[in-house]
Amino acid sequence: MAQALTDPARIAASAADFAARRQPDPLTPKSWLGHRAREVRLHLERIRKPAALKRAVFFPNTAESCGSANLRAYELARALEPFGWRTTVVPAQLERSQRQRILDLEKPDIAVMQKGRNPLNWPDYYTTDAKWVFDLDDADYKTPEQAVQCEVNCKLAHMVTAGSQNVAAWCRQFNNNVHVVWTGHPMPPTRPSVRSSQRKVIVAWAQSDSMKYRDEAAIVQRAMIDAAKPTAFTFRLYGVTPTTRDEANAYLQPMRDAGLTCETREFMPNSEFVASLNEVAVGLHVLAPTSHFAEGKSFGKVLAYLAADVPIVASDLHENPYFFKHRVNGMLVKTHEQYVEAIRELVRDGALRDTIADGGHKSFRDELSIDAIAKRTDTLFRALIAQKPAERSGA
Repeated sequence: MAQALTDPARIAASAADFAARRQPDPLTPKSWLGHRAREVRLHLERIRKPAALKRAVFFPNTAESCGSANLRAYELARALEPFGWRTTVVPAQLERSQRQRILDLEKPDIAVMQKGRNPLNWPDYYTTDAKWVFDLDDADYKTPEQAVQCEVNCKLAHMVTAGSQNVAAWCRQFNNNVHVVWTGHPMPPTRPSVRSSQRKVIVAWAQSDSMKYRDEAAIVQRAMIDAAKPTAFTFRLYGVTPTTRDEANAYLQPMRDAGLTCETREFMPNSEFVASLNEVAVGLHVLAPTSHFAEGKSFGKVLAYLAADVPIVASDLHENPYFFKHRVNGMLVKTHEQYVEAIRELVRDGALRDTIADGGHKSFRDELSIDAIAKRTDTLFRALIAQKPAERSGA
């Protein structure tokens, strides 16, 4: 648990330390012009939108193509518009003065700080009458410098939206108005044409940088080696980078020695990632009980599996049992033996794969689609706006 930031001097010192570590990139003539061009495009988009709507401005922590910034800022903002919102997403590259100018011109009802991480994502940097929402979907508070920014954002927010129960519990130390809002993903316009039972039997473990997840990697490696003994399938490892290729090949060698065919894929944009999963028969969503950062994980790569109709073997840990129902929309497992048996059963039984993929599709539509998440967010935002002006909800 993070130490409470009760001392204003400590807050100031910690914030200064954070800023010193993570200053925005120095401006060059090219970047200065690039930032202004981005702002001009944003204003042109903004003024074309209907004026007489509730307004929300999002400050993502990084670029649109990256993970939660894409899904919890850009995609969510677009999905809120049919609910009667005028939304603006401020590119993460913009400077502090540009961000303030957008707030001044847009005059939002809601301003969302989507994670910390960005050195300008501190609400007290800005002047606005908007209600501040801090959105946190990872256990960033496990990193000392991030704990400071997360805690300050929680204390200064009128509301916190958390990506999981564990993250919400941490945030409630510092804010009384915390709600779990899972990460949503756009539903594909049509389901994949090839059913799981008709696909080549590929079992995939998908991470953005797989070799960084050492505890999870050990669980996967051991399960693959034992599952391979009576069955034949291909193991696909995602998130192999040019700098980790040698390490990944060394990691895969014991699986190859056990008779598995192994292949790798590098990090790719989300649309390409989902398309590649249309080839996959089984997906692994592994959380290691020894990993502190796993406490904050919710559904990340699960969303892409679901979008591609991939049946999932998931650890029965943290947020997973709130979504997965064993043998209905996934396979929940706790022990090594259960991992092995679930993989073997899905590899052998194409009909079971299809049944679980169908259950996963229904749960995806009802609980994790971007439209379902936008509906919940709309309700929370409107309730926050309706509250009488009062002190922020910091505990």
